[in-house]
Amino acid sequence: HLRPRGVLPHSELSFEAEAIGAEADASPSLLDPPPSGAPPWTVGLHYLLWPVKALMHLTIPDVMEGARRKAERHKSNPTEPLGVAALSAGSCVAWLIFNSLVMVTTLEKVGAILDIPDSVIGITISAVGTSIPVFVASSVAARQGLGNMAVSNAFASNTFNILVGLGLPWTLYCALVSEDGTYDGMSSGDGIVNSIVILAASLVLTVLLILQGGFVLRMWHARLMAAVYGLFLVYAVGRVYVLGLDNEEYEDNNDA
Repeated sequence: HLRPRGVLPHSELSFEAEAIGAEADASPSLLDPPPSGAPPWTVGLHYLLWPVKALMHLTIPDVMEGARRKAERHKSNPTEPLGVAALSAGSCVAWLIFNSLVMVTTLEKVGAILDIPDSVIGITISAVGTSIPVFVASSVAARQGLGNMAVSNAFASNTFNILVGLGLPWTLYCALVSEDGTYDGMSSGDGIVNSIVILAASLVLTVLLILQGGFVLRMWHARLMAAVYGLFLVYAVGRVYVLGLDNEEYEDNNDA
């Protein structure tokens, strides 16, 4: 008997529906309270953020639920609810943009109130905050055995940040705001050159570690990377508060 392309037999659809349902049930909802025995700060943070979680729960479609419903109707492959997946991905991107805007605006105000230079805010709290989605996505992929996806995600996110995250705003500013088509808001005193050199060295170190280990990552690799990042933070913050390399220019900008 012939069947339309992409339509699975009833037995396979039933199995897929059960598997998808089991996976969806195993994944906790955003609105579910923390498990018993969770630290008090986790419980408090959950209820503090509950309104935001509720909005995200309502505005981001559940891909697993859509796949399960599709499987139960026995119409097509339940692992390909493309419309729901596209809408869910779009909603996630919109939330990332909104949260990033709120975070950057908040950090600017906090830095101005506490007299913390933008360079320190950018390389510490802001950098960690914007990298959390990448960390979560890579962690999930690694736990599922998708090592190539986890590593590729980390590299691709940096490529996107540099080429699009910087390139697109600069292009829009030069095209729509700047009178002479240039952007002159940067200076070498902010440690940008040093940060670029450290970024390049970190990428080279990561590639060398992967090649040295035969594409097998080990615990000492992780510890070395964490130690290098710790040294970078000590250097970046120390050059401002100990050496005072950026303080003069920061104070001049504030006075202006």
